[in-house]
Order: sequence, then structure tokens, then C-alpha cells
Amino acid sequence: MPYRIPSSAPPLLIFLVFFLSLLISTNAYLVNSPPTRYCPNSTCGTHSFAYPLSIARNEFTIPSTFCGYPRLILICQDDTPILPLGSYKYRVTNIHYHNQTISLADTDLHAAGTCPRPHHNLTLMMDTVFLSNTSFRFYLNDTPYQSYLNYTSSDTNLTFFLNCSDGPPERRITCYPGSGDKEYSYVFTERDVSYMERVQECQDIVVVPVLDQDVNWGNLSALSSDFGSLLNRGFQLGWSNDTDETCDRCELSGGRCGYQFTKTSLEFTCFCSNRRADQHCDKWLAESRNVC
Repeated sequence: MPYRIPSSAPPLLIFLVFFLSLLISTNAYLVNSPPTRYCPNSTCGTHSFAYPLSIARNEFTIPSTFCGYPRLILICQDDTPILPLGSYKYRVTNIHYHNQTISLADTDLHAAGTCPRPHHNLTLMMDTVFLSNTSFRFYLNDTPYQSYLNYTSSDTNLTFFLNCSDGPPERRITCYPGSGDKEYSYVFTERDVSYMERVQECQDIVVVPVLDQDVNWGNLSALSSDFGSLLNRGFQLGWSNDTDETCDRCELSGGRCGYQFTKTSLEFTCFCSNRRADQHCDKWLAESRNVC
């Protein structure tokens, strides 16, 4: 007996196709959807920023209600967007929402001109400048740490050996002043392992990310004089949509995650196209993820 092709697709197949289209449309919403009255774009000087980034006027004044990820809050300093990481500030030079990347440059190094001296490693942790806000501090203490930021394939590291007694002369930084008997400093790329082994007795070692495409890999002998321009051009980080469960449900329902401050807490808010909700914009859509 010949096999008969069913006239309609099985119900389970229809559901799976619909659910996959829901996930695709939700991800597209996060990148391409226009801002709403409840989740408008933020501005700093001539710069405009969209979800999931948001802007605070300074590190001491976070908006009572904001739309975005709590660990992707920029501060607007002299009309310049700044991303605090750890105890340090990084100037935002570019953002690509489709690729979910943000380009940054260390404000301290930029101010130092052509011969910047790095003093700290990059720490991808919560910006401590916001901890003066009591509600924000309570929120961070009550929730597990989650970093939305990571290095990208566009980055490479420069390693600085500072105030050393000796090392390879071809990687010696000549514009740094010495300190007593440890007067030499050196800079290396990730490929310079053999050179690093020749360095002796240093006071400090600092690792700084830069853009791989900016390194003159064909002429590394010039690195000891060209490193300043590499540091000033900065590096790139990517952000992730791997949020907590509450935010995940909000985004799946077509909303955008946000928060409202009270005197003692930071409460989650889902910003929908026409309202604010406590958890999500549509009950059926938000719970469809759990059906599978």
C-alpha cells in the first residue's frame, strides 16, 4: 500500500516551527526594534545609546528608573560616554549593536599622550564607582555576579614589564624614566615569550588589551616606540544576552529589561511597548519557553 502524505502538518511540528520563529523574532527585536516611550534611547553629548546600554549623569546619580542591563550603565562625563570597569574609567569610542561590541580606551592612558604608562590590568567586573548608591549596592550584594562583557577575537594583549634591572634591548621602552638600579621597562606581544624570559627583577607587570589589527606584526622592533598609539586606539569588548531568568522571560515576551530604585532595593521592571510590567509583557509568550 503506498504511503499517504498527510494533508496537514502534525500539531507538534507546527508548535516547534512557531516557537523557533518566536525566538528568532525576539532576538531581532533586541537589535532592530525602535525605542519606546518607556525605553527611550539615552544621550550623552552628541552620542546616542540604545538598549541594553543606558546612561547615568554621573557615578553618584543613577536614574530612579532605567531601561537596560544593570552592569552596562555608562556615565556621561563632560559630554563623553564612559564605561566604568573595576575602579577605572574607559572612554567609549564606538558601538556596534548588531555585533554587540563596544570599543573602549583607557581615559588615564589617553590623557598621557604619546608615552602612556599603564598602571593597572583590565578587570571585567562591576564598576565600583556605583557602589556609593545604597540601593545598587544592596542589589549587587543580594545577586550573584554576572558579567555581560568579554574580550573578542579582535583583541590581543601587550605586556609591560616595568622598572626592571635588565632585559632585551630590542623591546626596551626609552621614553620611561628609570628608578634607581631598576631603570629599564619593556613591552611585549603575546608572541614574545622568548623575549619575556630574558627580563630580570621587575617591580611591576601590567597586561593591557589592544586591537590585533593595529599591531605592526611585520615590524615588532618598532613596538617599543609605537605602543602609545596602540594604547590610545583602545580595544574591543563584546556583550552577551545571557541574562538571568527574570530578564530572559521579559525579553522573550517582547519587552526590555529595566529596574526601579526604591529607598532600600532595586526592583526589576519589564518595559513593554505600551506599559511597564513587573515580570513580562505577555503571559503566554513568556511561559511558552517553559513548555518545551
